[in-house]
Order: sequence, then structure tokens, then C-alpha cells
Amino acid sequence: MQKLTEKDIQKVIEANPHLLQVGWKLHLSEYWVADILRCDSIFIDENEQIILVEIKRNFAQFEDISQVLRYYGYLHAQGIQIHKVCLVARGFTDELIHSLKYSNITPIHANEQSIINIIKSSDESITGVYLSPKIELTHSNKFPHLPIHMVPNITQIQQIKQAYQRYQDKFNNTAQTHLYEIWEFTLVPTESYLVSVKHNGQAYHFQKTYSAMSGKSKASRNNSTRMAAWEYYKKNDLECMNLVIHTFRPSKEYSQQWATDKHTIESYVKEFIGENQ
Repeated sequence: MQKLTEKDIQKVIEANPHLLQVGWKLHLSEYWVADILRCDSIFIDENEQIILVEIKRNFAQFEDISQVLRYYGYLHAQGIQIHKVCLVARGFTDELIHSLKYSNITPIHANEQSIINIIKSSDESITGVYLSPKIELTHSNKFPHLPIHMVPNITQIQQIKQAYQRYQDKFNNTAQTHLYEIWEFTLVPTESYLVSVKHNGQAYHFQKTYSAMSGKSKASRNNSTRMAAWEYYKKNDLECMNLVIHTFRPSKEYSQQWATDKHTIESYVKEFIGENQ
């Protein structure tokens, strides 16, 4: 993950005030204390007391004391009674701690790991789950041709074509809920398979016909749709924690039968790829 900015830290703290103190609630954010001067955050505690909070990404500096006291002065001039002033930073020197104590400013160590964990849990690119489904879809190539030469029955060929069209319609018209989605079509009479993937609004269609969705042996896994999808995942350097598999398997009468399975990357690799991949 890229280095946290002060804005990243501020957003997380404002959305999760318990990181500073249980019972605090955000009152004002980016409040203009003067024409060209604004403070980071103002909170209210359980007793309706007002807390001024200034946030720094790195270790606190002596000049941060004068900055936050300046905010305090402007707020006091506006009639806003500040009951407590806090400086949040990665760390504080002993000398600075003494100066903060003399200035009646409370130092608070930013728990960087907790902030990172919260960002990870809400970052779509990492969780792999969209907060709002993605509707837009661009195809990088065409759907693969049906291997109907493998089907001897003329009636079955027509049924397969109709089922495949339903599959394509479903693929095109279903909003993407996960950053990475695997879509499989089963050619029932021959137990062969086609696969496509959706990745962040981009559709890619594998042109090969596979002999398995997944396999127990290494040979069968290597010719499976889920191994192909895994190779795509690795090739594109994806790092999302979750994915979804949509499998269309028409019955013998070619009525529509869908199965949707959600997996973490760990469970997907363990079940379909092998531990050493």
C-alpha cells in the first residue's frame, strides 16, 4: 500500500473517532478559522465538550505547537470554547512532550496499523468487492465460438445456441459486484467448458475450450477454466482479496441453471489451484 498522507489519516480518524477516544463524535472538519487558515478536525465528547485536533503524518515538530495554538486563538475569538487541544502524530520526542505539557496540548500517538487496516477493509481495490456495482463493461475481445462440432444431435445444437445466448445476455447485463469475476459456460453433452472474466469493467474471453472447471489431478487442473482464470489474475498483478464465480450449466433440457460462488483468494487457490501456486 502507498504511504499514508495526512488526508488519509484525517479521513479515517474522522470516520472512526474511537481511534482517539471512545465517545467522541466529529463536529467540524476542515473548519476555516481565518480567511486563509483552517484547522483539521473538531470533535465533541460525551459531555458536549469541544476538542480541537490537529493531525500530522510524521513525528510532531515544535512548530506544530504554535500552529495549533494559533487555531485555538482564532476559534476563541469566534466565541468557540475549546475545552481540549490534541496533537496527533506518529511520535513525539521527550523535549516536545515537555513543551506540549506546558502548552496544555495532549499528544496522541497515531496507530498507523489500525488506520491501514481500516483503509484496507474499505478499499475496493484490495477487498475486491465494489461498494456500488459497476455497470459499465467494455469487451477486449469477442465471446469464444461454441464447439458445436462436438455435438452430434441437431436438436441439441439449437438448444445449446439458445442457452449460450442467454449466458451472453446475462454476462452483459449483470452489474459487476466484484473487481474480478469468473464466468463459466458448460457444454453439457460433452462436459467441456468456456470461460470469460470481468476485471474492473473490462471483459476478457478465453478462446479455448477446456476439459474441466477444476480438476483433482495436476493434468486436469492445467486444462481447467479456473486455472486459466488464475493465470489471468497473476498476469495482471491483481491483489484483491475476494472474487466471485458465476457458472451457467444448462440441464439436459437446457433450462437455465446458474450457480454463484464467492471465494477469498486463499480458498480459491487451495480448492482449485493447489497449495504451491
